[in-house]
Amino acid sequence: MLREIKESKLRIRKNKKDSSIDTLNITMELEKTLNINQTLELEREKMKRERKRFALKIVLALVVVLSIISSIGYIIWLNKTYKVNEYANHAMISSYGVDIQKLEDSALLFTNNSNKGDIGIIIIPAERVEQKSYARLSKSLARKNHQVFVPKLTLNSAMFSKSKIEEIFKRHEDITKWIVIGHSDSGNTALKIAANEKKVIGAVFLGSYVIGDDLKLINKPSLLIWGTNDGILDFSKFNEFKKNLPEKTFFHEIVGGNNSNFADIQLLNKDNNANISNEEQQNQVVEQVQKFIENINSQK
Repeated sequence: MLREIKESKLRIRKNKKDSSIDTLNITMELEKTLNINQTLELEREKMKRERKRFALKIVLALVVVLSIISSIGYIIWLNKTYKVNEYANHAMISSYGVDIQKLEDSALLFTNNSNKGDIGIIIIPAERVEQKSYARLSKSLARKNHQVFVPKLTLNSAMFSKSKIEEIFKRHEDITKWIVIGHSDSGNTALKIAANEKKVIGAVFLGSYVIGDDLKLINKPSLLIWGTNDGILDFSKFNEFKKNLPEKTFFHEIVGGNNSNFADIQLLNKDNNANISNEEQQNQVVEQVQKFIENINSQK
């Protein structure tokens, strides 16, 4: 009996010892499992972040590619200039007392043989409109004893050509008085040039409205000319932006005129057909610009 009891006690002690060891092992196993789970969770989070970064890189790459494609498409579009009519080509021949020169910076210069005059006029072409499209208008203004410049625009857009236009002033420092003419979308560039260049005594806007009040702040005279058939000019905005012009602003409406006829080109996109000829519309422009210059000179 005693022996059995001793053996029983021994077994109990052994069992207790074994129980202690099993608990420690279980705890260690649990900790190991938790560590593995944490490691797996961290790995999953890391993989998620990497997938997000990869997706972001793909999106950015697509944006860059699409931007490049859009830019190339825009440049190709800008280089598709509007066709000129036969009058533009004919007017590019020096005749009737007016000389035509192509200058080093590729600008065209129209001067009167008998009297160059002391006023320079810069005609800034509309987007995608070639220089020679303004040859007839430039010739007519040169006959009024003005030196007329038509710059070669970068990518056929005034938006990229501000420095080229400013270069004309630097190259011709002998001319102390300037008039800047902006056609259609080149009006905003004409506004900036007129506002920033001290030698500019006035600005003319052909089928164009200007954004901002730069001219109003410096109070330089301006002349707005538009046609009643203009399909490009937003007349609601045009009337609103008249408020941004200085007090010395002159207005002239050409009945039956459109936006395209300010140059010798095919009909501009979205424009309406005119009820008058290019010649008649441009003659009115020359007459109004001359009156405008005379008015400015009389005030000094």
